[in-house]
Amino acid sequence: MIISSDRVPPEIIHSYSQEQGRRWLNLIRDMVERGALTSAVLKKAFSIVDQIWEKDIAKHITCKRGCSHCCTIPVAITNFEAQLLASHTRRTADYSEETCLTPSENAEAPCVFLKNNECSVYEVRPFVCRAFGSFEDPKYCEEGSSDHYLTRLEIPLRPGAGTIINWVAFITMTELGKRENDLQVKDIRQFFK
Repeated sequence: MIISSDRVPPEIIHSYSQEQGRRWLNLIRDMVERGALTSAVLKKAFSIVDQIWEKDIAKHITCKRGCSHCCTIPVAITNFEAQLLASHTRRTADYSEETCLTPSENAEAPCVFLKNNECSVYEVRPFVCRAFGSFEDPKYCEEGSSDHYLTRLEIPLRPGAGTIINWVAFITMTELGKRENDLQVKDIRQFFK
């Protein structure tokens, strides 16, 4: 699998102004500083990411409903995303620190929220799931052995859509982590067994 922006369609490289980016980031910071519920901050950040994704990236992604091959790869989420998922599903999350930042022994098992090849928590799915997709034929995902071009949260797609998505996620988690004095990152399968 190749994670690269080299073959990203040029239309994706929509240049967001620094002013627009600053407005979004300040909105998140202000919500955190005013004491907004973590779930409200996350949902606002998710809506910003979804807006960027829909405007600039979605039309180039070949993933379709029912395609779930990416739901068997490691999915790093924060304790804040786990809290939202736990609240939404009424499941208990494991916040013990002994598994933090270590690869999950079952990281290639299907995501615990995958039901009938569909995400059962789609509306509150984590940042990494919101910003992951394939630009090429889904058969490459199915095979699992061929290199192909994907987008994911961790890479900047030059100054534009991918970069601002990364910053929205980063600022949201950083600000919540500072406020709560706690930030854990684990595989989704470590939070939810």
